[in-house]
Amino acid sequence: MVNSASPVVLLGVTDERKRKLAVVVEEILCGGTISHAHALRLYGKARWTVCPVFGKIGLGVLHRLPSVTRTESVGGDTLLGDDLRTLLRMLPMLRPVSFPLFPRRDAPLLVWTDASEDATLLGEIGVFIWCPARRQAFAAGSRAPPCILAWLRSRQLKNKYITQWELFAVLVAFLTFPVLFQFRLVHHFVDNKGALGGLIKGYSDKPDSARIINMVHTQAVRYSCYPWFGFVYSEDNMADGPSRGDFSDVEKFQALVCPLVWPDLQALAGWST
Repeated sequence: MVNSASPVVLLGVTDERKRKLAVVVEEILCGGTISHAHALRLYGKARWTVCPVFGKIGLGVLHRLPSVTRTESVGGDTLLGDDLRTLLRMLPMLRPVSFPLFPRRDAPLLVWTDASEDATLLGEIGVFIWCPARRQAFAAGSRAPPCILAWLRSRQLKNKYITQWELFAVLVAFLTFPVLFQFRLVHHFVDNKGALGGLIKGYSDKPDSARIINMVHTQAVRYSCYPWFGFVYSEDNMADGPSRGDFSDVEKFQALVCPLVWPDLQALAGWST
């Protein structure tokens, strides 16, 4: 529909349709398995419901459904079950998306995130944000709690987790500065091509990355923002310093340095938020 008060088109689905889809997903999760036929039907219904959501956000959690060729488990830590639980959490957050009929006049929120990893595989995260609406820069950075590394190892043992730390950097930007993202067009820059690919596609076949990407997209839906993810070279990444505990460069921009907010283990392991 067209909002007569401002030149935008609002595109969304009814609450009733969202409730009906939620019931279907809950029944599948309670049953513990999904068949080929049910997967295809769910894919059609869910794609129609989430299609107004910006870009690939929301659609990423559906990409495994057409590939179900036999009865598959959706329980425990299965990727398919993780996707369905993400969809279930997204549904009540879905709001009509506004598409301006004329070019937007508000400048986008500019976000840079970065991560580093020490010899013990523990990560350190950095975030730098320029908010044109406030004419203010923001920054945050800290080492990861050891419990986050323990969670990564529980998902999949690896020789390094730098891609996952880069994804965590994107997630904690939302968690640390939620008010800045609300209803905003966001240009978000990362310097890790593996993380960038997953964010743009909206999914990953790696169990650790898949969970983090799902959480990132849930935050984007929650705050009704419009993120565009792009690549930046490491030497041009404004978050490089904060990801190594160095805030000397961001201080030149009079950045407001804030405590960085990490997701709790309950949210990671049990999907409570």
